[in-house]
Amino acid sequence: MVFISMSNLHPDLLKRYAEGKCSPEERLQVEVWLNAEEGPDRAPVEAPLETRTAIWKGLMAKATVQSKRKQRTMWFSATAAACVLLLASILLFKENIIDRDEISASAMIRYTAPAGRVVKLILPDNSTVKLSGGSSIAFPKVFSGKSRIVSFIRGEAFFAIQHDKNRPFLVNAASNQIKVLGTRFNVSQRAAEQLSVTLTQGAVSFKTRDQTETVLKPGQQLNYDLIRQAVRAVIAVDTVYVTSWSQGILWFKQTPMREVLEKLERHYGVTFLLQGNPDLRVPMTARFEHQPLSKVLKLIQNSTALRFKQENNKFIIY
Repeated sequence: MVFISMSNLHPDLLKRYAEGKCSPEERLQVEVWLNAEEGPDRAPVEAPLETRTAIWKGLMAKATVQSKRKQRTMWFSATAAACVLLLASILLFKENIIDRDEISASAMIRYTAPAGRVVKLILPDNSTVKLSGGSSIAFPKVFSGKSRIVSFIRGEAFFAIQHDKNRPFLVNAASNQIKVLGTRFNVSQRAAEQLSVTLTQGAVSFKTRDQTETVLKPGQQLNYDLIRQAVRAVIAVDTVYVTSWSQGILWFKQTPMREVLEKLERHYGVTFLLQGNPDLRVPMTARFEHQPLSKVLKLIQNSTALRFKQENNKFIIY
């Protein structure tokens, strides 16, 4: 692997990278550095893939044994699954996959993804949904009746729906309804004032509480104003960019620093606190794929006037 130390980089290269002003060759140089192995003066390296895989297999093997021993008592099964999920989320920086039979025996399931993790849920019809850290949905243990209904509560989710022309898939979101037959789409409600639906494949219709209906095509994003309760716009977007979070990628395009920090909090499960009055309006352009937080913050410090001081799991911005 090519290694580029900070001393090899031009003093203002990181700043121009964050501003989106690098040439293709310069951008490649910075991204090689971002993907380089940690040196002795950098943050600790996470366990090698082989080690993490062995830990994961060991946990799953133990969970299987515990599950067989406790089949007679559903409460113990649910507890064992919860423990396995908790341990896996602590030990592994990877996507968690949760089977529907391991979550709950109750009729309705409400699940919130832990901070700092992308969680993949398998729904009763074998459709899947990925949740970003802190996001919540609710769905039944078994889909019954003429439709499959889930409730999107908050955060961001990417749905991959199994086709079933006889039972449409419905997502209730902020008193509105998204209807699909078989498709892939992203739903986001981070701010209190806006809900966004982005279609990557297939077709969906968005029906508001007053029954106004809008049909989306692949590559379109619908933005709904939650305060005015009306569709604000339907625009063409780069769906790879919008859904990059579901692949564990942080991607910013002239994104205001306040929004960047909010995404970092969800992605890494940390908290940022302001000290003084730092300027969070400065935009940032960068793409991070499985980099440690230390590298991301180093890039920000080299490209802006912001500085970070760590106190336990919190970072003071000054």
